[in-house]
Amino acid sequence: MTSPPHRMERLTAVRPRLLSFARLHLRDNALAEDAVQEAIMAAIEKDASFAGRSGYETWVFGILKYKILDTMRHQKRQGRLQPLDDESDDDAIDRQFALLHRVGAGLESRLANASGDDASRQAGPGRSE
Repeated sequence: MTSPPHRMERLTAVRPRLLSFARLHLRDNALAEDAVQEAIMAAIEKDASFAGRSGYETWVFGILKYKILDTMRHQKRQGRLQPLDDESDDDAIDRQFALLHRVGAGLESRLANASGDDASRQAGPGRSE
């Protein structure tokens, strides 16, 4: 299934932020690139399942969040996960999941506020939409 052109443009525009987010959590450029590519492919393939209950970018970040967690689980199975010194592998994944959940909630709020700000800027002072 193909995504509408405007969604493809949005995916292209959000890709640098997705990559930054993945690099922050995975601390590996190649793994981050792979996770972002997988998230973008999943967003394209599952475009019809986007119900609009959140912003499109928020939905894509949610997909990326789970791709990052999948990567971390794979690293754990391979013995390559690098948790902090005072936590176990499971604790590291739980910590990342909690962090990703908080970041995702904050991102959704910021995107909603930014959309509202854009609309008010477009309307301009003294103009209504």
